[in-house]
Amino acid sequence: MTTDGCAGLWLSMTSTTQGLEVAKDWSARDPRYTPREVESKWASFEVGGGVTYRALLGLAKEAGADLREMRRRLEPPRQQDDWHTFSGASGAADIPPQKEKPAFDTTPITLDELQGLAPRQWLYGRKLIRGFSSVVVSPGGGAKSTWAAGAVVDMASGMRTLHDDPHGPLKCWIYNLEDPREETLRKLAAIYYHRGLSSHTAQNIIVSSGRDRPLIVAREAERGVFVADPDVDLLIEAMVTARVDVLIVDPAVRAHNLPENDNKAIDLMMDQFARIAHEANAAVMLIHHTRKGFVGGEMDSMRGASSMGSAARVALTLQVMAPEEAKAMNIPEAERKFYIRVDNAKQNLAPPSQSAEWLRLVSENIRNANEDYPDGDDVGVITKWTPPDPWSDVGPVMVEIIERIKRGFVDEHGNCEPWGAKKQSGDRYIANAVLASFPNGDKSEKQCDQIVCYWIGKGILEERKYKNAKGNERVGIFVTNEGTADV
Repeated sequence: MTTDGCAGLWLSMTSTTQGLEVAKDWSARDPRYTPREVESKWASFEVGGGVTYRALLGLAKEAGADLREMRRRLEPPRQQDDWHTFSGASGAADIPPQKEKPAFDTTPITLDELQGLAPRQWLYGRKLIRGFSSVVVSPGGGAKSTWAAGAVVDMASGMRTLHDDPHGPLKCWIYNLEDPREETLRKLAAIYYHRGLSSHTAQNIIVSSGRDRPLIVAREAERGVFVADPDVDLLIEAMVTARVDVLIVDPAVRAHNLPENDNKAIDLMMDQFARIAHEANAAVMLIHHTRKGFVGGEMDSMRGASSMGSAARVALTLQVMAPEEAKAMNIPEAERKFYIRVDNAKQNLAPPSQSAEWLRLVSENIRNANEDYPDGDDVGVITKWTPPDPWSDVGPVMVEIIERIKRGFVDEHGNCEPWGAKKQSGDRYIANAVLASFPNGDKSEKQCDQIVCYWIGKGILEERKYKNAKGNERVGIFVTNEGTADV
């Protein structure tokens, strides 16, 4: 194909009269150019005639066509600012000129500024702050959407039922980009039937679904070139008009068409949510998935580019109770999946499981039975849960336990020996001396360990070496003189 043919075919697929004029200008560079021949060839072109876009570009470049120049002449200049365009390292697109920027402000601060600073506007405990984005991360089945629904009802009502105080009542918008709207309504209905939800609270909750109206804040315009979507401006306008205080986007991965592992691309997406939070004067909560090898309380567990967690003001992780935690708190294995731990992923050290924030999933029927489905739907509701206090029922049996430790362990042959300090002691292990006072299984072995360790720390018990009847040296647990006096 000649240069005329390549240029003409490409332009015929992008324009009409304007394209013909550009084709004539280009073809006029060839001494063999005749206007009638170009017009005749132009008229023979058909859009979608079987040549792919990529193949056409290759032919045009081989023929020496300057496609960028043609595009520049055909398209009006775009006006975009720093929020809207981001070119990756692999990009080869023409970035429009930046609009003129204001000069830098070098005015010194004043003491009045320092003395008149307004407090940060936390809207929900220390999890959501007006003007910023927060990220909530959980593996599948981590109840993040259910938790978000519970948090929304607290914020919309201005009443605390979970762990955080809402600065409300607040207008909240749940935008679920994955499920139909009815699924979010089912979660809210379960809360309504479980603990009540007033009409005033309902007026503060907006529910939208991406199946009805998708939401895209950033996309890849062409390979390596990332741009903001017009949805950003429309969303800001809608939030300002409705006076939305909190926007929840679930899941965040459905709010963009970007390479998920590209830090520059995801940074642009987070810039859009930062802009939304700032210009709408609202808090944004992004619900996100985890990568393989999830570890609670760690930002590196977020799926995709690390820039997402870095750009968030608050990052939280939700996870199902671990087997060792269930054992320590005497939770049956079959019920472990109903207990959810919440950690702040921007803290360097997660709190011990006993003092961490815990939630519990309960099931609630939403009274929607009909002839075809007589049982209706049972839907999960998130509730506040506090781990059992290992000391709550120790007081009444403390004397009994101390006396048992003083007597020592008596085997089936009537031989007596001090209680063992290590688990390898078997039946003689010190935790069993405490467990014997809770025959109904109200204490776990781990909880009994904690009680013994506390008494050792307080000087009531002590570890010391002794020799058994065979002359072997062992380490046992003994009641001190101070412990005897305390009892």
